[in-house]
Amino acid sequence: MRCAAATIPGQRLGPRGGDRAGKACAILLSAILSSWAAASDAGPWAREAGDVFLSFTISGEEARAALLAGRVEAEPNLSAFAEIGLGHRLTGGAELSWGDTSQMTVLFLRRTLTPPDTAWQVALDAGLGMRTVDGPGSDALVRLGGSVGRGFGGWEGAIGALPFGHAGGWATIEGAAYFDTGGTLAIWQTEATLGLRLADRLRTILALKAEEWPGADPIVTVRPSVVLDLREGTSLQAGLHAGIEGSDTVGLSLSLWQEF
Repeated sequence: MRCAAATIPGQRLGPRGGDRAGKACAILLSAILSSWAAASDAGPWAREAGDVFLSFTISGEEARAALLAGRVEAEPNLSAFAEIGLGHRLTGGAELSWGDTSQMTVLFLRRTLTPPDTAWQVALDAGLGMRTVDGPGSDALVRLGGSVGRGFGGWEGAIGALPFGHAGGWATIEGAAYFDTGGTLAIWQTEATLGLRLADRLRTILALKAEEWPGADPIVTVRPSVVLDLREGTSLQAGLHAGIEGSDTVGLSLSLWQEF
């Protein structure tokens, strides 16, 4: 699960109320029931020892009312994501994001619990991070997360003489909680993703993300995108995201993926 810099409010971490876990579960359940499941590119699958994945993203968003009025004042947000296979079902990773008012860096280690030939894949991860908001001083974070996913084969059908289908895909659900130095829940995120390979070089992804950041209400966004394989190991992802609960913003993103 990647950090979305465009959704990081500029406010420092603070104590969380006792009803936070219940609210998180309610938002997650609502998100899952209201859309097809979906997964991010990392998911629970372990990378082979020495395999490297890099992603660089630029994104921006604006309120719907501002767009309708012809005002576009959004500043670009940048993020980067990296993973490396360490062997023994271990994958190391890093997430970096630079938003308008805050920056965040997280280093993590993911352990895939299931053998690579198992249909269902399950993984747990943990990490340490740092978040800076508007000026000097930073907040230390501890990340705990998990993911479950499954790949599936292709399917072909037709409506009359019109063929349709896909060449296989995957589905995952991922979640992460970030705790401050006092041990209280500061940030939570969950994301469901459905990915389909439509052609040799074309994939489509539908993601639904629920999250809450310090000083902001929980939000749910829908995130469709397409991925075009430019050459062996290099892909370009173009996406759209729109708030469907707790947010009235819409945005665009462009990502470059590189695998070694």
